[in-house]
Amino acid sequence: MSYPFTPAFRAEIAQACAAFPRIVYEGPRLKPAAVVLTLVEADDGSGETAFILTRRAAGLRAHAGQWALPGGRCDAGETLQQAALRELREELGLDLPLADVLGVLDDYP
Repeated sequence: MSYPFTPAFRAEIAQACAAFPRIVYEGPRLKPAAVVLTLVEADDGSGETAFILTRRAAGLRAHAGQWALPGGRCDAGETLQQAALRELREELGLDLPLADVLGVLDDYP
């Protein structure tokens, strides 16, 4: 299945996210964190949509060398969206505005 990287596809994803019945975790207190699924145009000239994965450093204590979505813990006072965008900036140097966030999915404890 392929998805063109177009404004129409972006609008379709935003509409689906807006209609998503988000489940908020209400169990024992955990440290809030956020990850980012960043959609970009594939660099192969196909015009298709791709997403960005990062590779964790080999020297890390946990999950060394694994592929992962950019993300991390929320700083005090940050929303999930703000934390996700900060992590994207810190890990990949991409500085995107809050308006580029299409939605938030379920909490995952």
